[in-house]
Amino acid sequence: MFNEQITERLKKGDWYIVCETVEKADLLLQACERAGLKWNKIFKKATEFNPFKTFSLKTGLKTGLKIGFCRSNKGLTHTDSTAYDELGLENITEWFFNAIRGENND
Repeated sequence: MFNEQITERLKKGDWYIVCETVEKADLLLQACERAGLKWNKIFKKATEFNPFKTFSLKTGLKTGLKIGFCRSNKGLTHTDSTAYDELGLENITEWFFNAIRGENND
């Protein structure tokens, strides 16, 4: 499921992934933890906090929540806005979930 290609791309930074379900966010956070990434703030491990659960419960979030890793932030962050696009982060959503399923050839 998690291969070296996924780990290396996550470590590289300047990406975001749109998570439409708690399960997809959990998969991403597990991969981030395996890559040694953690949240920008108080959490020591990527899996300690799933913002999708918090946002969907508090605000009734029906669309995807973006989780990203900007090298300048030195940690994972999340947003439901266009901030990542404005910062020039790459949307690797399709690539990531294809790679998890073993469907990427590059």
